[in-house]
Amino acid sequence: MIAVAVVINPGSRITAGGKGWTNTVEQARKEAQDWLDKMQEEGIADVELLPGETEHSGRWTFIFRHTVTGVQIKLEMHGVDDIQAFFKENLGYPRIYWNGDSSSNPELSDFAAPGYRMSFVKNV
Repeated sequence: MIAVAVVINPGSRITAGGKGWTNTVEQARKEAQDWLDKMQEEGIADVELLPGETEHSGRWTFIFRHTVTGVQIKLEMHGVDDIQAFFKENLGYPRIYWNGDSSSNPELSDFAAPGYRMSFVKNV
């Protein structure tokens, strides 16, 4: 007899809601705005959150654009309004993807123009 285990990524698909929580575009936009506010607090300037998010599997894709370089970065964000209630019904955290990666955070270098290389000069 062969035993087969199936592992389901709990953050892959997020439903519209459950007991005590919802997943809405309005909440997702608030979360995306929080990301923009945090970037600005950390000194990442000249970035704007564009209108026109799209939805896929319970996550919305938002576009951030650097107004100087024109570089655009995607944020795939859920809109869960009560994460503790979500945890009571689901295993794990609903995944968030910054620039296609679920383990990265915004960096100024993300918005560098094509061909730009960062270099640091040490004062002597």
